[in-house]
Amino acid sequence: MSITVIGIGEDGLDGLSAAARTLILGAEVLVGGTRHLAMIPESAAERLSWVTPFADSRAMLETHRHRRVVVLASGDPMWFGAAATLSRWFAAD
Repeated sequence: MSITVIGIGEDGLDGLSAAARTLILGAEVLVGGTRHLAMIPESAAERLSWVTPFADSRAMLETHRHRRVVVLASGDPMWFGAAATLSRWFAAD
């Protein structure tokens, strides 16, 4: 499974690199909090909000394992954030 995790701040797309914007706009599935998804212009990507509890998001992501999935997370997602958890869940893939 290939998941791209992008840390997004309050400045939304404007604060991201061109490479990050390209990945977001090319996603087939865009996952994030409602606030983060609202920062991204409409596209053909299916939009999914995190589920509660967060651990239940794993099953949701598994259903999209053969699609281009981009996950939006606050700040630096590898520092005790969503990306650290996702890398533990999907490390063997």
